[in-house]
Amino acid sequence: MTTTKYDHRPLAALLRKLLRERGESYRGASMRAGLDYGALFRFVEQGRRPSKDSLITLAEYFKVNPNELLELAGYPRIRLFDDVEGHVPPELTGVVQRMLAVEDAARRARLIRVLEEMLDLCASGG
Repeated sequence: MTTTKYDHRPLAALLRKLLRERGESYRGASMRAGLDYGALFRFVEQGRRPSKDSLITLAEYFKVNPNELLELAGYPRIRLFDDVEGHVPPELTGVVQRMLAVEDAARRARLIRVLEEMLDLCASGG
């Protein structure tokens, strides 16, 4: 099995750009995004690969599509973050948009888990 080494430079360049546009420091932006104070420094300067959760949190903070950050870090796209129009039937668009509007990432994750459990029950005839 071949593994590709993570190249942090593309993600680091984008994160530097976003920080520069906001006039923020690594520490300040990390903490305001809800990560520990050294997270952005590790990702940008030390070349550490962020977790998917950290990238989604940063995307929410910087108001960018999480898939942009995920792909730069070598992760696959998450369809939920793609444009809702054209990917989701019209009757589900409002539900997806409401889920995306839940700002607290932990609360949104709990909501998704509950919905998945309900869907599993429906699929099993329960």
